[in-house]
Amino acid sequence: MNRELKVVVARGFGAGAIAGMAMGVFEMIVGLFQGMSFFAPLDVIGHIVNQGVSLMHNSSTLIIEGLAIHMVMSMMIGAALALILGVLKSHESKSMTQLSLSVLIALAIGILNEFVIWASIDKAATSMLRPAAFLLGHVVFGVIVGTVIVRSSVKQQKLVSA
Repeated sequence: MNRELKVVVARGFGAGAIAGMAMGVFEMIVGLFQGMSFFAPLDVIGHIVNQGVSLMHNSSTLIIEGLAIHMVMSMMIGAALALILGVLKSHESKSMTQLSLSVLIALAIGILNEFVIWASIDKAATSMLRPAAFLLGHVVFGVIVGTVIVRSSVKQQKLVSA
């Protein structure tokens, strides 16, 4: 793997981690307003791999599993988006095009995840999701990942050209 590709992937991991945390906090706050516990979203995510534990009891096991799954997935998706946006950048696309694509891909992942993947793996957890909040959380993720990646690549270009 060449150095530039490593930088792009690392930038994506970082952007995904930042966006994943922001999305998670957004989802937890929305959950509170909907009468759920603060850690309910992590309970739901953790339930995917540990379906023997009852949902919505703030199980520390589910919370830790949910946090680990969410952060790993956020970082992986961030790296994938960084690679996709890096290809676009090489074709001289505008920053707004890259940002829009990041949001659309994140939204598509949210739709696919909730209505196809999650629904087929864990029906109990899927029933706890709030589609509007879940999808809006993915939009937040896409905006943050796209912004971090685009802005950091613009700063890198300025440093290189200086």
